[in-house]
Amino acid sequence: MTRPTATTDQNRTVFLPGGAGARTDGDGLRVLDARDCLARLASHDAHVGRIAFMDDGHPVVLPVNYTLLDGEVVFRTGLGSKLEAAITGGPVSFQVDHIDPQWLAGWSVLIKGQAEVLSGPALQRSQLQRLRPWGPGSKPRYVRVTSELISGREIS
Repeated sequence: MTRPTATTDQNRTVFLPGGAGARTDGDGLRVLDARDCLARLASHDAHVGRIAFMDDGHPVVLPVNYTLLDGEVVFRTGLGSKLEAAITGGPVSFQVDHIDPQWLAGWSVLIKGQAEVLSGPALQRSQLQRLRPWGPGSKPRYVRVTSELISGREIS
């Protein structure tokens, strides 16, 4: 009998390990395809991930809360290094994980791409209107991470 890879529990998707035809990497971790990765980002309860970029020649990784817009990550920010990374068009990475320490299980999704400031009609989309930053201060800019590579792994 094939074990399902996801089940719905009280309006949220719970991912189960394995599944028919699951591909593994050299370390035995289940490889997630782009569809699985985006499903995990969409269902992640906290909707908090980490944006990584270069700032003054040094790597920086900062937490952001996010939403998905047409399959791409969007977060809000104010003036500062995250906005600068979007304006300069340098490479960025975005990472989210979910860990269950009781069962020694979890997953991680990594997106590599570019950041860009959203403007125009895209800002009227309902998903963006619900995106509320957790941190204090003004965060009037919306930044989209365009995905050049989406990868993920699951351990169970």
